[in-house]
Order: sequence, then C-alpha cells, then structure tokens
Amino acid sequence: MDNTNYSNFRIKEETLFGGEYVSFYVEAEQQAGKAFFTTTLAGLRDFLHQQFPSVAGYINAVRASMSGYGPKEFEILQVLKEEDFDFEQYMIRYIESKPGAVTEEIERQKAYFANPVQQQQLQKKLAVLDTYKSDNYINGDKFLDGLEKAILAYLIDNYPELTEAAPDDIKKLKHLLIDNVMNLGEKLVNHIMEIRRR
Repeated sequence: MDNTNYSNFRIKEETLFGGEYVSFYVEAEQQAGKAFFTTTLAGLRDFLHQQFPSVAGYINAVRASMSGYGPKEFEILQVLKEEDFDFEQYMIRYIESKPGAVTEEIERQKAYFANPVQQQQLQKKLAVLDTYKSDNYINGDKFLDGLEKAILAYLIDNYPELTEAAPDDIKKLKHLLIDNVMNLGEKLVNHIMEIRRR
C-alpha cells in the first residue's frame, strides 16, 4: 500500500520504561493539514491480530524465539527492522481503520493546538512521559534476565551435575528460577530505585 494520500508521513519510535515498551509517534499530513497520532507496539499488534492475523502471527513468532522475561518490545522492533518489516503500510491502515479518521483528527487537532489551556495540559502530560524515558529508569525485564543468567552461570560452574540432570529435574530448576528470580529481582529493583531517588 502506498502513501500517496499524504504529502508527508513520518513514524518516530520511542522506548518507554527502559526499553520494555515501544511507542510510535505518527505525523500524517494531507492537503487539509497535519495530524499527529500515537500508539504502542502492543496497540498495533492488537490491530494486526484483528485485521491481519498472519502478520500478527509473524510478530508473535519473533517474540517466541526470544528467551527471557517481559514483552521484549525493543528487541522485537530491532528484529522487525532488520527484516524490513513494512511499518508504514500497516501504520497507515491502522490510523485509517475508522472512516474519516485522518481528516477529522486534522480538524480536531487544529482546534486543540489553538487553545492555550490545552497546550499547557499537553506539556504537563509530556513531562510525565519523559520520566518513563529517563536513563534513570531500570528495565525490570532486562534486570531479571541478567539476574537469572548470573545465577545459572554460578550453578553450572559449581554444580556440574545439573548439566546431566534428568529432564524432570531441569524442569523443576527452571520453575524454581522463575518463581524466585522474579520475586528477588522486583525487590532489588525497588531497593535500587529508592536509593536513586534520595
């Protein structure tokens, strides 16, 4: 699908919560004017699941190929880019999924940006959003991944019998790690963040 309905169509990505989630900022410009849209990778995937299930299945398979905790949205995004996934095609379909969505949004945003009170409210919302993009934020899922890898490396280095354990014992070890690493990791992250806030 081409974007000939637009004189300008740009997509910018932002990572939130230390890379756990990805948001998209879309600028769509037509003859009538310009409108901005935001969505998340999760929101786009929901749309694809409903309208393009095979594409959604492909993205699900990308995540399933990755080990570790959490949604891994930043990592998924990198793989999709490497494989030349056509974000523009599906983003256009996403914002055009409701009749008149773009032209109505252009008019709505013209009125919105002409209102100084709403401009101030927008700046406050953006300031809150910036705190989630801060380098000070700890990506909890990456923290858990690193913690689990460190524990596994220690166990294998010091208890080689684990590498030759029966399948049921390996399965039990995985469950023990998942249950306890998540609990310990959450407490450690909270403690580190408390120290950083002082």
